[in-house]
Amino acid sequence: MLNLSKGTCTCKVTPGTFCETCFDNSDSCTKCDTGFTLKDGKCTCKPDSISCDVCTNDPKKCTRCKVGLTLDSVGICHCVPKNTIGCDTCKVSPFVCAVCKTGFKLEEGGACLCDPD
Repeated sequence: MLNLSKGTCTCKVTPGTFCETCFDNSDSCTKCDTGFTLKDGKCTCKPDSISCDVCTNDPKKCTRCKVGLTLDSVGICHCVPKNTIGCDTCKVSPFVCAVCKTGFKLEEGGACLCDPD
């Protein structure tokens, strides 16, 4: 958005664009608010979690998770054990099992194997 001030055009940061500064005579952003990334003159949300793929207006609230993760109602991505027999809880980085179900033993590398004991 342009703002005519003292006979010259200057940049006026538009509320809600997450733009901190912009080029004179333009609505193209040059610096974004914290938590946002500059791309092609626009500010986009930069997720602060490695499990989040896309956020909209809040870097702490995810709107789409990376493949293999599930989004909860408050915008947090969770690792859900899939195709891992015996896995109770997985961890996000890397996507491996962290806690095995009763009767299974956690092996190096995050696999759960049947515990004969």
